Formats: sequence, C-alpha cells, structure tokens
Amino acid sequence: MPKPDSSILPAVLLDAENRQLASGEARLLFSQNRGVFWPHDIRTPEGRDNAIKFATTVQTSDGQIVKALNFRLCPALFPSPHFDFEMMI
Repeated sequence: MPKPDSSILPAVLLDAENRQLASGEARLLFSQNRGVFWPHDIRTPEGRDNAIKFATTVQTSDGQIVKALNFRLCPALFPSPHFDFEMMI
C-alpha cells in the first residue's frame, strides 16, 4: 500500500554524509514522487545554491527520510520561496 502524502512538517536537508545543510518545512507527495522544501535556515557558507547542489536527503520531524534528487528553485513565489524535488522511493 502506498504511503499517504504528508502534511507540511518541520524538516532538515542533509548531504551525503548526513550533515545538515538547511532547516525548514517540507511536504512529501508520495502520490507524485516529489516533494517541496521551504528553507528557513541555510547553514552552508555559500548559501542556497550550495545547499541544493549537495542535498541528497530530506528528513521530516515525524521520522520520514527520503532520498531527494533534482532540487530546483520554484519560480513561483507563492506561497513563499521554495524548492521542488523528486523523491527516490
């Protein structure tokens, strides 16, 4: 049985070595194999571009962990600046 889509949850963006690149909120859309990440705090010296360049994993506050690919800044600024990504399930 497929997982249901998640609510918007606190989340962190991790690199391949599980170092935290950013914190914010995420919604995992399992029905579409994609997700959305709204950053609040980006922890890389180079900022947003470096965070999405090295991001490999999204972990939500309810313990879900997904491998993430192809982060891209969404051109739509509503509801707020965010990244779309594909999930490897």
